[in-house]
Amino acid sequence: MLAAIHPLFKVERLAAYEWHDLGAAHFDRADATKTANRLIRRLQQIGYVVQATPA
Repeated sequence: MLAAIHPLFKVERLAAYEWHDLGAAHFDRADATKTANRLIRRLQQIGYVVQATPA
């Protein structure tokens, strides 16, 4: 298994790949409606009445 993984970590490959952090809120921004619905549902589960209007 190590022989199969080793080529993935060669220095030449890592030098050619530029990595950047997507940020903590990446998935919230990616699907804002899904995130809003999940948060509304959580508030309703603990007893809040929620009415949300998109900005």
